[in-house]
Amino acid sequence: MVYWIIGICLALAAIAYLALRQDLHVVRYALESDRLPPEARVRLVVVSDLHNTIYPGNQQALADVILGEKPDAVLITGDFFDEQGDAQGAKLLAGALQGRVAYYYAPGNHEYRAPKPEAIFRQLGDLGCIVLRNRAALVRLGHANVVLAGLDDPERTATDRGYDWKAALAHLGEEVAGLPGYRILLAHRPEAIDEYRQMDFDLILSGHAHGGQWRIPGWINGVYAPGQGLFPRYAGGVYPLDDLVMIVSRGLSNNTWVPRIFNPPELVMIELTAGKRRGKAKGGE
Repeated sequence: MVYWIIGICLALAAIAYLALRQDLHVVRYALESDRLPPEARVRLVVVSDLHNTIYPGNQQALADVILGEKPDAVLITGDFFDEQGDAQGAKLLAGALQGRVAYYYAPGNHEYRAPKPEAIFRQLGDLGCIVLRNRAALVRLGHANVVLAGLDDPERTATDRGYDWKAALAHLGEEVAGLPGYRILLAHRPEAIDEYRQMDFDLILSGHAHGGQWRIPGWINGVYAPGQGLFPRYAGGVYPLDDLVMIVSRGLSNNTWVPRIFNPPELVMIELTAGKRRGKAKGGE
């Protein structure tokens, strides 16, 4: 009987360890599109929901993982810093990446809760970060033209009461319509996918849901997400949607007071290649 109790305790301890472990997890996806030339092979790393978390070595450990994936660009999908306005974690990561890889950033909701977010955007820009606030950039990555568009979060109304994110999205859609290449939208909130789908994008990159905070892999993908509530549809992962794909990062923050369960911090790696149809995706967990 004693051995059974010891065995059960050890099993519970192992489950607790696996459930609460916070080591960085890299999730890889392979996407194909007929908007890419045959020789294309584009590697992208997605950073989301850092929330000012600082990884060992003043972000050097995180930067090493990012650069180790040999990305053509790093795409940051919001909540890079937090509502307290302390952007040390974001600045340290930006500094560690500066001059080593191009990186692009669309703000999330927490940035606009922070005091003086515009000043932090300028500081990140001084560190090489290209801030895409309701604008698009046509860039050459590898052998492919890629359109990167960034949508400012609806929370911008906290500092700009006249901001209309749907009008901004429509303007972005018009802007990218005339640009050649594979089209990516950085938009923090996945729950607005029905709005994003009205525009001609190939890939939507989002975060915000934090993986649903608590998960049971293979059964419950997430328990709760802001903007979606209980058992969110878009908690994290890849979502093929007709002729486009949405990828939702589970985020990098591990400093929340609510523990992540079976939901380690996540870095997303995407490889784009030519294919016969849009919206085809492989990989993930």
